[in-house]
Amino acid sequence: MCTGAIRQAGFKEYIYGTSINHLFEVGWGQILIPSHEIVAAGWPLPTTCKVIGSVGTEFTDPLFEWQYREDTPCPKGCERVMAGGVTTCERSSPKLQAEYNK
Repeated sequence: MCTGAIRQAGFKEYIYGTSINHLFEVGWGQILIPSHEIVAAGWPLPTTCKVIGSVGTEFTDPLFEWQYREDTPCPKGCERVMAGGVTTCERSSPKLQAEYNK
């Protein structure tokens, strides 16, 4: 959906981090159509769009993984909490939040 909007808007370049395949592998529901295919299908549009993928995945991948992988740490400022047999990441104590906001 994002790629379609970017293509329709006439962006000349599209750079993304985490791939659809990676999101799917860690448990996110996805429509498995790669960005480059969506951009290619926009050939009738008057502009072209260069796709550059998997940039900075060491930063972006963990932002998605923690939600489906219990062995992945929560984002900074959160901690894992067990509730009803499922762990979730919740905001940490006010002290940790203050550290996060520095």
